[in-house]
Amino acid sequence: MPKYVPYVRTAEGYIERISYAIFNSSDEHPPLYIHEQPVSGWPESRVFWAHETGPSVGIAPILSCTPDAERDVTSPSPAGSAPLLSPALD
Repeated sequence: MPKYVPYVRTAEGYIERISYAIFNSSDEHPPLYIHEQPVSGWPESRVFWAHETGPSVGIAPILSCTPDAERDVTSPSPAGSAPLLSPALD
């Protein structure tokens, strides 16, 4: 059963990893999340978004159970932004 971690993307393009909400899915890849985006600075290398652009909820498959994969990991963020936020890569 695959494990996923949710991500949130804001209208400004910032990404937040919601590490406390890791979940199992009976689907190999939930059908709502079809827009793939590579990401760096996070434990996962790609996120699948419900919407291609703009604010959206996404999920990332956890491929291995590394310590970083199931706990908060801080990624670089612009000055003045909240912790665990990183600009989306285009």
